[in-house]
Amino acid sequence: MGDRRQILSFDALRAIAAVLVMSSHVRDVLLQEYRQGFGRLTQIFYIVTSWGHPAVIMFFVLSGYWITKAVVERQEAGAFTWSGYLLDRLTRLWVVLLPALVLGAAADFVTLEVLHFPPPNWGSQSILPHIETHYSLPYFAANVLFLQGLFAPTFGTNGPLWTLANEFWYYLWFPALHIAVATRRITVPAILALGTAILFHSFLPGFVCWLCGSALYLLSRRFGPVNATWGIIGWLPFVVFFFLDHDSGSGVHDIALALACILPFWRMKDWPLKKGPVAAYGAGSSYSLYAMHYPLLAVVVALLGLHERLRPSVLAIGACLALSAALILAAWGFSQLTERHTRRVRQWAGSLGRSFGPGGTAPELP
Repeated sequence: MGDRRQILSFDALRAIAAVLVMSSHVRDVLLQEYRQGFGRLTQIFYIVTSWGHPAVIMFFVLSGYWITKAVVERQEAGAFTWSGYLLDRLTRLWVVLLPALVLGAAADFVTLEVLHFPPPNWGSQSILPHIETHYSLPYFAANVLFLQGLFAPTFGTNGPLWTLANEFWYYLWFPALHIAVATRRITVPAILALGTAILFHSFLPGFVCWLCGSALYLLSRRFGPVNATWGIIGWLPFVVFFFLDHDSGSGVHDIALALACILPFWRMKDWPLKKGPVAAYGAGSSYSLYAMHYPLLAVVVALLGLHERLRPSVLAIGACLALSAALILAAWGFSQLTERHTRRVRQWAGSLGRSFGPGGTAPELP
């Protein structure tokens, strides 16, 4: 899997990004919108919990790096097969996604059908209008097939699942186009990739962000470690764009942030980190936290019986922090039942596939 230090630094980033996404939703669901007159500490809390969307862009860049590394190195070694690659990607996604959808369906039944939450005046931006109409079997199936955001909404309250559809299609588009360019041949996968990219054009800005991870891999491979001076310089635009990025619906800000990620992440690859709880959580539980936190958050708030979001106070902010900690712990437990067994499920699915015919092996990806 390469240099363990670079995996540790990127794993730590994954943990931080997942917690930022989750904390932004906790604050949005529990607390009122920020208004002038709130105290300085409250203002800082609102700023820190507004970084969920730029954290998603960080996820895209890291994903682009890892998938590009695996595809390029496998293809150059003559060992890339679509069967093995799809086995690897689908097991990685479904091992967490399918249980998360089932868990979300159960939680949403209580939230939407029993407690009839949220009330019309709740006002949370991360709870979509008429969310109760998103709770249906066809939408469940569409999310299983990574069609949310294309032909269906995200299932139930689990709005964060929109990124998994993006990721799935990027996983298909990149190797199809890369292999066509590397072999200088027009292939059926490349034609299908171009056709679906045109059809699903709303995903293209995110794909550009994802390809910044490809650029990160190719540049670091070609030129080696970046020196400390350039690494420090690279953090400046990253910090600026990270603070300015928000979920505005425009891909320009997101692409600018993704481009700004390249240089500092390049430098981070060579940080001599030691194995610790943050990197371990990023490697083993960040996907679980991302995929399952929102339905649990919604059902907990519904069970509290609140009639409106809370005005920020020491007690309310403390409740946000406590709930965030509980979700982080719950996701760790969930990951022990799901993510932890990805390799075992992959091996079982591979052996099952080989019993019906020849198949390829897949690189082990984080």
